[in-house]
Amino acid sequence: MPTGAQNVPKALVLYIIWFALTGSIFVYQFVLGGGFLQGANALPQGFGFPIPLIGAEIAAAAVVRWAVIPRLKGPSRMVIGMALSESAELFGIFLVPRGMPQTKMVVFYLAVVSAFQFLPTFARSDDPPSLDPG
Repeated sequence: MPTGAQNVPKALVLYIIWFALTGSIFVYQFVLGGGFLQGANALPQGFGFPIPLIGAEIAAAAVVRWAVIPRLKGPSRMVIGMALSESAELFGIFLVPRGMPQTKMVVFYLAVVSAFQFLPTFARSDDPPSLDPG
């Protein structure tokens, strides 16, 4: 391992990872989802298949953030919750019908809010870097 990599603070690394994963939610929305969608839902809102799945992912991400992360060590704890936030956005893009732009945008906003709760404020800049995943 190069000696320069050992001098990078752990907090900086976690913020870079967080920014990349949060930015990917926006990339997914603009590249795959068509940007900020306008218009009303063509179908009645109803409680269709993808909505409970997306809600469960957002809820699981919140549980990871507020119940699991404080008890674990290592950067993998943040990545697990961010993956749940991103998957909610991907399910919103691919499983919510095209005729429901309001619902797609609500899912996008929920994914972004869910990602922001993983802002690595738990990392201190004086923590030494570690390659230990645990």
